[in-house]
Amino acid sequence: MLDRTQRLRRGAVTTVGTATMLVVLASCGGTGPDNRQNALHPAGSAAHKIMNLMTPFFWVAVVVGAGVVGMTIFVALRFRERPGEDRSPVQTHGNIVLEISWTIIPFLILAVMAVPTVATIFDLAKIPKGANVVHVTVDGPPVVLAVRVHRQGH
Repeated sequence: MLDRTQRLRRGAVTTVGTATMLVVLASCGGTGPDNRQNALHPAGSAAHKIMNLMTPFFWVAVVVGAGVVGMTIFVALRFRERPGEDRSPVQTHGNIVLEISWTIIPFLILAVMAVPTVATIFDLAKIPKGANVVHVTVDGPPVVLAVRVHRQGH
């Protein structure tokens, strides 16, 4: 077991490390009105379609992540070794229902998520048409580029 000084030192290092990480991450989040590179505020129609696809997937990931963290904490607390307790867990081969469940459930989640993803990909792959559409062709080696703008009707 750790003595009091080691526990305090470990706690101080953890606190300082966490605070430093939070400051560094907060400094990366320039979300002011002048920030034009923010993926969470789409401006174009394609960006809106991608955002509308991403939002429900984000919340599915939050629910799955919260479930995993919650179950990990539950198992760690429920089955921790207590002082003075001498126990060896019973060795078992496995639980077929549990193993099939944790294989089938992620497959079903991904299959459901694939349907709107494929639909959005095909929707975004369509070449736009109309009077306000500008098609740009870029030719040339990586250092020197020649840009030609093609307008419909001209």
